[in-house]
Amino acid sequence: MEKKFISGLWWPSTDRHAHMVLPQEAREAIPRVLKHLKARRLCLQAGGNAGAYPIMLSGFFDKVITFEPEPENFECLKKNNLQGNLEIRQEALGDREDKVGIWVNKVNMGECRITGRGDILMTKIDLLDLKVCDLIWLDIEGYELPALKGAEETIKKFGPLIVVENNQEPETGKWLSQFGYQDSEIISRDIIYAR
Repeated sequence: MEKKFISGLWWPSTDRHAHMVLPQEAREAIPRVLKHLKARRLCLQAGGNAGAYPIMLSGFFDKVITFEPEPENFECLKKNNLQGNLEIRQEALGDREDKVGIWVNKVNMGECRITGRGDILMTKIDLLDLKVCDLIWLDIEGYELPALKGAEETIKKFGPLIVVENNQEPETGKWLSQFGYQDSEIISRDIIYAR
């Protein structure tokens, strides 16, 4: 796969880069999320794409773990990752361990969706056996709620700030409310939940 270097990052060199997440969008959103945090030890971020969000988040946290299941995006993410505190994983997040397929939008590299069975590994956040968790930030195209259900024990234990793409309301908010969460701010297409 050929890559293009645009806005300081490597991207897949197909037409799919036309709708890429530009670093400027990340620069504007991240400070608004950080102001809600008490600690910045560990951030879990999913929908790593080519790396704009996880790379920038790694400048504010002791450690960032990012998940990107789509192979071309993951290759760019690997090429862009020069940060020692950023762990990248080529896995999808969900409510079970499984192997899933993904559908890829041919004109938007950020739109990849879980679809049935396939060869992409899916895991649960709870299986990471974390010692701390301060932020969970999910941009996984409609699979945010299953990923949060796979993080139920982590959420109960650490009460992390949670940021999700605003595409499943009110189900996500209702599910998080059982753990004392409420929405505290909307940033563009994301909702911040805190307890």
